[in-house]
Amino acid sequence: MADFADLTVYSYGDSPIPMKNIGWLGRSFGVPTGEGGVNSQALARLEFEIRKPRSLALGVHECEFCRSNPPVTGNGEIHIFGTDGTTYSTPTMIVHYIRDHAYSPPSEFVSALLREVPLEWDERAVTFSHMLQEPESDPAWKVNALLDLPNWSDPRAYQAALNATRDQELREIADYELGVTLGEFWAQVNKVDDQVYQGLDSLTQQYAIEAFCKMIQVARKSGNPEAP
Repeated sequence: MADFADLTVYSYGDSPIPMKNIGWLGRSFGVPTGEGGVNSQALARLEFEIRKPRSLALGVHECEFCRSNPPVTGNGEIHIFGTDGTTYSTPTMIVHYIRDHAYSPPSEFVSALLREVPLEWDERAVTFSHMLQEPESDPAWKVNALLDLPNWSDPRAYQAALNATRDQELREIADYELGVTLGEFWAQVNKVDDQVYQGLDSLTQQYAIEAFCKMIQVARKSGNPEAP
């Protein structure tokens, strides 16, 4: 895995939307520790997100700062969306960097993690929705789009996810991601879409219910008065 300075333009792979680098740490830039740190709420959000890695690689990255043998390893990245249209890409190892190496990400990234205002439907959501409808779209980014769309609590985002359930290739290569995405959408309305659920493969059903229950649990812990 290459290392990039925080807030530089994402270039680690092809992306259909502009993104900024966060936490792509290595010996070239060291471990930034000068910002205000990450509170427990922001860290909990990151821990939740890294359960859904995007852009998985064939191998793993070894932490370049660990003195342990073997070092901590990681794979994939996550995407955090700001209300101002900014999208941040960070490796799943960001939690390790924060916990074990005192990494302090930029404050604007932490603010995006803690956003309380829902995302308005924007070009990012349109791009992801279109990707799931186009047969020629990159399969890897179709999977990423699935995982990213629940950031928008919008019927158009859910409809794009429903369209994905009819994509046989996605059903075969992304049963986990498809289930997690549907479960998160259902948790937003506190109700499982039974008709959709019945049409899923058994493993996808399992992932969807697990994600639904996890999201409800997170909402209760956060004090959301609408949580059942």
